[in-house]
Amino acid sequence: MTEQEFLNEVRYLGYDTEDAGDAAPDLETYLRALYGVLRERREAEQVEFDFLAEALTRAFTAESVPFEESWRGIVNPYEEDFPERSSAWTALERTLLFQIADLRRLADEGEPPGSSPDRAVSSTGHEWYNGTLGSFLSAASYGVSAKSDEVRTRGGAPRRETGATWLYLEYLLGMGQYYE
Repeated sequence: MTEQEFLNEVRYLGYDTEDAGDAAPDLETYLRALYGVLRERREAEQVEFDFLAEALTRAFTAESVPFEESWRGIVNPYEEDFPERSSAWTALERTLLFQIADLRRLADEGEPPGSSPDRAVSSTGHEWYNGTLGSFLSAASYGVSAKSDEVRTRGGAPRRETGATWLYLEYLLGMGQYYE
């Protein structure tokens, strides 16, 4: 599977989710299920777009891992020393757990993403432009496609991820949250 085929698959998952309405899982539940699916391969140094597409699809029906209160301590998805001292899996895991915890914070604050047409801002100061699963997946795909010719940065360290890697998926998840 090519990168473009993968991004199309993600986009169609988003459209299908929007069409499913209440039958689709909420975004936090989906991300907890995705985390469970991805942990099965966390030791892998190489991943393929086929696997990432399969993981995103399996997360719709996989059992969600229980929420852990310790995740609330992650108030920033990006480590200051990224990427020098952390693995690609660690960066992805931190982003995923931050997003899960931030969605929980927003729900606790009475303003879950997707409850209004505008962006939501959590107590951590992070913005959520796409709080429903369908909009999150669609925006992730469109965001990565739109930024594909730019150098992508995290923590001041430039990088360009064009192959299927844990960092690529981390970037995709970030686009799901932030891309308008």
